[in-house]
Amino acid sequence: MGLAKNVKVSNNLLKKPPGLSLQSYCDDPDLVLDLKNLIVLFADTLQGYGFPVSQLFDMLLEMREQYGEILLKRWNITFR
Repeated sequence: MGLAKNVKVSNNLLKKPPGLSLQSYCDDPDLVLDLKNLIVLFADTLQGYGFPVSQLFDMLLEMREQYGEILLKRWNITFR
């Protein structure tokens, strides 16, 4: 695969569809952690092949914030 094809593949692979957010689709903390682990493995693999993964790491930071919000909503009643 040539360099131009690698760049095109990586650009298409890492695009996040507009309006997509984890919060709108997932409110199960266990599922969020499983998803995070898969994304980390995927990013490490892509990085090993030389693809840019900064957008995936940005998404992981967003997931961390949303995970905290999910936990607050879930346990809010318990800790009142």
